[in-house]
Amino acid sequence: MNVPALNFEMRMLTPIAIDCGLILEWMLLHFAFDLSWKRAAWIDVVKHSASTAYGIFLIPLVGLPLPFCRFLVFEVLFPTSYPCS
Repeated sequence: MNVPALNFEMRMLTPIAIDCGLILEWMLLHFAFDLSWKRAAWIDVVKHSASTAYGIFLIPLVGLPLPFCRFLVFEVLFPTSYPCS
C-alpha cells in the first residue's frame, strides 16, 4: 500500500533538507532577534528536534487514513455522476 504521508515524511527527514533549514533558521535567529550565534544555534536545534519528534508520529497518524477516504472527500467536494475508481 502506497501511503503518501509516509513518502512525504521520508523526504522531510533527508539530511539536505534538515541542514538547509537549520542553517537558514540559525542565521534568521541571529540577525532578526539579535541573539548570539551559540544561543541561536541552541534554540534552532531544540526547535527542530521537537518538530521532528512530533512529526514522526503525527504525519503518519494523520496521513494513514488518506488512502482509504481520499475518494470520499473528492466525491463530496467535486460531485460526479459516475463512481470514483
